[in-house]
Amino acid sequence: TTRAKVSELLGFAAAMKTSVSECAITAGAVTNCDATASGVDTTAVANASSYLSTVAISAGEITLSPNWGALGVSSGVSGDIVFTPSQSTGGVSWSCSPSSPTANKYLPANCRS
Repeated sequence: TTRAKVSELLGFAAAMKTSVSECAITAGAVTNCDATASGVDTTAVANASSYLSTVAISAGEITLSPNWGALGVSSGVSGDIVFTPSQSTGGVSWSCSPSSPTANKYLPANCRS
C-alpha cells in the first residue's frame, strides 16, 4: 500500500535525524547542521529509493520530496515531508509535517498537519 511505502521514507528520515542530532550536539546548534556538517550524502539517500525524488538538509531541517507517482498516488497529492528539529539541554526533539495537507492520509498520525 502507499502508506507502507511512505513508511520506507520515514526509515530514511530516522537515520538522517540521528546524524543531524549528533551534529547539533557537537556544533552547539541545529542551525549549524546542513547535509555536509551532518555527514549525510543526500544524493545517495535519494537514489536509494525510487519513492524519493530529492532529499535536503538545511539548518537541521530535513526535507524529503516523495515521488508520489512511484508511491502509487495517481493525482491530487503533492508536497514534501518535513522534519523540524528543536534543540534543548536534553537533546534534540523532532516534529514532522507535510508541506501540503493533501499528503495527510498517507502519513502516520504524528506527521499530519
